[in-house]
Parts: sequence; C-alpha cells; structure tokens
Amino acid sequence: RGVVLVEMRPPQPGDFTVVRQGRSGSSVEWRPYGAALRSAMGSGTNPIVLAHNAVLPDVFDVVVGLVWDGSHTGDQHHGGVCLLSSTQDTAVSFDIMNSGLAIRYYYLNFILEGRVALRSYNVAPGVLLFMRIVQDGTNRRFYVGSNGKDWVLFFERPIEHVTEDLRFGVLVDARNAETDFIVHFVHWSVS
Repeated sequence: RGVVLVEMRPPQPGDFTVVRQGRSGSSVEWRPYGAALRSAMGSGTNPIVLAHNAVLPDVFDVVVGLVWDGSHTGDQHHGGVCLLSSTQDTAVSFDIMNSGLAIRYYYLNFILEGRVALRSYNVAPGVLLFMRIVQDGTNRRFYVGSNGKDWVLFFERPIEHVTEDLRFGVLVDARNAETDFIVHFVHWSVS
C-alpha cells in the first residue's frame, strides 16, 4: 500500500501543448517532475487543458498520474484526464471533483459541459492517484489506482462522444471555487 509499481514517466514540454488557456491567471508551470496546472478561480466552465501532441489510435490504454494541491472548494472544483478532438471541438473527461469521480462531456471547445456519470470517491490532497482510460472497438473503461498497476473499474460507457482525431490530456477547472486549483501532472503512458 502506498508503493508505486511503475517507472514514473514525467511529461515533458516538447510532448504536450496548452490547447486551452482557461481563465485569466491560469497557467502551466514546468517542473523537474512534470507540469503544475493552475486553474484560476472563477465562475462558469473554463478549464485549462494540456494535451499530448500525438493523435491516439482507435484502440488505446492511457494512464496519467496526478497529485491534487489543497482541498476542493466551490461546487465544481475538478481535474483529471481527458480525451479531446480538435476536429469535433469536443472532449470527454474522467475527473475528481469534491468527493467524487465523474465523467463529463464537453462541447464547443470546453465552453459547455454535462456530467454523465458520478460516483463517490475521496482523494486526500498531496496523494498520487493514477487515472486510466482504456478504449476498445466499442467501449471506454475508466479506472483509478494508487500504484499504477492495480486498477479499480469505475465506469464503462459506449464510445458515443469524441470519436475522431483523439488526443489525450489533463484538464483543471476551479469553477465557482473560493481558491485557485492546482493539479500536478507527474506521469503518463500510452499503449
């Protein structure tokens, strides 16, 4: 328990691009261990999004390692892994919010969003959490884990949103929050 069982692969600036700036004051700061994404507090949906530069194949397994700073404040503080399509101007995210894990569908370049699934889950600030999305020919499965090897399936959904020109990334949004929200992106893998 509490032991990471994968070789950590921190993100590098040459592999990722900020594709959405979020609110004024939001930022990505590159550090030796990866990237710190800060979403400035504010109202409405307006996440900062850091995306991998390569397009995903039709079948894939994406894993990211994230650490949350501080506590969740506001009604919609959230951050996690996402799949996005620049040609469709849409995205799907698997994220932690307050005391739950959620799947959200985004539209119109992250301006509108709708939560399509929610399940209770608690994450302590400063604890590494691995989030995983596996896509086969017809479904997407969403997992969490504490060590990068052992997984708990949280959701399984048909592939119905964000279906072409897929890239993966990390998003953070301090929506309706009392403080900025920071997520440290420390690991990624794609197979």
